[in-house]
Amino acid sequence: MKNHSAEQSWRNFLKLCEKATIEKKFPEFLNFFLTPEERIDIGKRLAIIQALLSEEQSQRSIANNIEVSISKVTRGSMCIKKSSNAFIKFLKKIIF
Repeated sequence: MKNHSAEQSWRNFLKLCEKATIEKKFPEFLNFFLTPEERIDIGKRLAIIQALLSEEQSQRSIANNIEVSISKVTRGSMCIKKSSNAFIKFLKKIIF
């Protein structure tokens, strides 16, 4: 196998995600590639982003409610701030 950069490997993974979705195998695909801990972490990341986008709680409150560090909530907040308005609108549409 050729040496691939991390970025190229990520793009390849995303292409496989698309194919798995088309074949209606996406949940099984993710269960294969992600450990139980990684699936929990992704779920918590989603909960953080949902809470931040709802703008109903402070970051500290979000961290306490989801049982994550404040730094994880801050990282989620920074991702939101770096994202385009169009992408945030898209996220809100699919999350809420």
